[in-house]
This record gives sequence, C-alpha cells and structure tokens, in this order.
Amino acid sequence: GIEDIFVGISDKLSVFRAFVEQEELDPEEILYMGDDLPDFEVMRRVGLPACPQDAAQEIIALSHYVSPKAGGRGCVRDVVEKVMRVHRKWPYQQPTKKN
Repeated sequence: GIEDIFVGISDKLSVFRAFVEQEELDPEEILYMGDDLPDFEVMRRVGLPACPQDAAQEIIALSHYVSPKAGGRGCVRDVVEKVMRVHRKWPYQQPTKKN
C-alpha cells in the first residue's frame, strides 16, 4: 500500500533524495506523479514517471505513463488502479455482461 505522501514541498529533489536514502530505496522502483516543472528533476530520476493529461508539456514528454484523466479529476485513482492490476492486486473484477 501507499505509505508516504509528500505535498506542499518546495525543494522536491532534496526531499526525494533524503527519502530514498532513509528508506534504502532504488529510485528505479519508484512511481512519481507530477504535473508541472517543479516535478521535473525528481521525475528524471525515478523508474516510472507519470502525469495527468493536463500536465505541462515538458512533464508529459518525460512521463512513461500519461493518465487520460486530468489533475483533480481521477488521475491518481487511474494510476493506482493500473499499478495494482499489473501486480495482480486489484481486488475488483470487471462485471460480466448478461445476455
């Protein structure tokens, strides 16, 4: 599950570096969702940079996944669902059509 969320951070790269070191993480195993230029330097260093469809063009170009949802309109849920499905941890099944 998601254990750490950082919001309202002005120096994102310093916080990212400290977090990676403290938790002994491999940046290649981190998903980071950003939408504007202050996110750029961190997103360059992670394994899965992602963004909403209305992110800055530079962020969209850098992202490995661009959600079809806008920021504040379901993009986080979209990304969480995608990751959980890839890891076969999505607890819900698609409804089957009744004929």
